[in-house]
Amino acid sequence: MEMNTKKYKGRAAVYLRKSSLDPRRGNNRSFTRQMADIEKILEEFEVVAEFTEKVGTSASHVKNHDRPEWDKALAGLGFEYDVLVGSQMDRLTRQGIGQLVKIYEACEQGTGGRVITCDWDSDSSESRIVGPLIAELARAEVSRLQERVVAGKKIAEERKDFMGGPNPYPFNVTRDADGTFQYEIIPERQRILAEFAEMYVAGESFAKIAQYARESGYPMSRGSTNWSTHAVSRILDSPSCAGHMQLRGKVISDDDGNPIQYTSPVVPPVLYAQYKEARAKRKKLRTKKGVRQAKYLLNGLAFCEERRR
Repeated sequence: MEMNTKKYKGRAAVYLRKSSLDPRRGNNRSFTRQMADIEKILEEFEVVAEFTEKVGTSASHVKNHDRPEWDKALAGLGFEYDVLVGSQMDRLTRQGIGQLVKIYEACEQGTGGRVITCDWDSDSSESRIVGPLIAELARAEVSRLQERVVAGKKIAEERKDFMGGPNPYPFNVTRDADGTFQYEIIPERQRILAEFAEMYVAGESFAKIAQYARESGYPMSRGSTNWSTHAVSRILDSPSCAGHMQLRGKVISDDDGNPIQYTSPVVPPVLYAQYKEARAKRKKLRTKKGVRQAKYLLNGLAFCEERRR
């Protein structure tokens, strides 16, 4: 009789999270690194589930974001899989001991479970001792990160450089080998913006342009094609169409007050000047119409006593 000597592999689920937004195209690099970190751990298990939070979801006590994937990952532990794997404790939580207690409670449910990261294992007696310390260090790191971000933004502001966050719609912002920001126009989006401006100058409304963009499948910043009237007007009104950037609602300028040219004009200058002129005229007409309507708002509703007689 042939014996089955194949070793049983426990069932595992993977949890991935990235708190900062990443405008770069392609596979998310942070998720790729996290999977590489836990590759050796996963060799011992059969991966049956993967939980990936929406990019930009924080695990800190400061922002207190909802984490539906994390909640589902803990709920299935001990039922649908035996082990939950993450790359580091700070990927699982930055909320300190309180969240660590929640993890231990999840390990006791169902048939029992286990949570493993590269720096912690809920089944290890040593890790149970240092676990609270690791959890509190992850929580404390949030404050240090905030201080570094504020300091970094202050330096970037003084240099009149990119302040982080999503890239302006028309161009990519990257760093070269020396860490210097590089700004590059995206040809497809340049063509889209020029087309939008031409349509507006020709008399089309933002609503019509948005409808045309949806029907044409034109991509927005994050790939969606669900253009709205506001999205079209906001992008066309953005200083990035002229190759500029803004900070706190103001165009970033040099010490002499001249707008800094981060790229060449995205929309041809003559066309963009025509767009701004047409935009100003329509705003003026809308304002006049609004005043005229307000002036006669009570027409037909109120009468003076003299007129009644």
